[in-house]
Amino acid sequence: MFGTNEIIGKKFFKEAPKDSLFVTSMFFTLQGEGPYAGMPALFIRLAKCNLDCSFCDTFFDDGDWLTYKDLEAKIYHTICDYWNAKGETVPLWALDGNGGPLYPNIVLVMTGGEPLMQENISQFMANAVGDFKEVQVESNGIPDTDVPAGVTLVCSPKCMEKNGVAVRYYTPSKTILERADCLKFVMSSDKDSPYSSVPEWAHDWK
Repeated sequence: MFGTNEIIGKKFFKEAPKDSLFVTSMFFTLQGEGPYAGMPALFIRLAKCNLDCSFCDTFFDDGDWLTYKDLEAKIYHTICDYWNAKGETVPLWALDGNGGPLYPNIVLVMTGGEPLMQENISQFMANAVGDFKEVQVESNGIPDTDVPAGVTLVCSPKCMEKNGVAVRYYTPSKTILERADCLKFVMSSDKDSPYSSVPEWAHDWK
């Protein structure tokens, strides 16, 4: 948190267990930003990041290896527990029992950390596309990882920092920029910060 995490590269996940993801947390809420803002969302936060942004307020330093089957079970229980904890029945709009998508009005959001450092995420998201209303992954755009068709890729570029001060934007990889569905920027009121404006390459992308 707050730029104190250990910077990790893809090498960390080179010997990842088969069909597994390193997960920090999972929770059900409303999506607060991006293309699906306001929609019910199941968030899966993956562990580790390749950057240490000084303003980051998210814990992702540690987690548990969960198989795809473990994750599928935990998704179901997380959604059900949201209502059961209130003494309520899961509403029909949230859980389908008629052969359609399992979660027809819920968005699955894969975030981190930096989720695209884990190669196994691609197959997991491909499997999930038919189960949710939408599947979204958010990335800083640096890792070159395949994002399957049907998944909304939100690229949120970040800056290189020196002594906790933003210096300049990292340009996302060509693969990610060509695949991205939208760009999302952190903004600062400090006019001397690169976060106070959108970089030129983003205008070219648009």
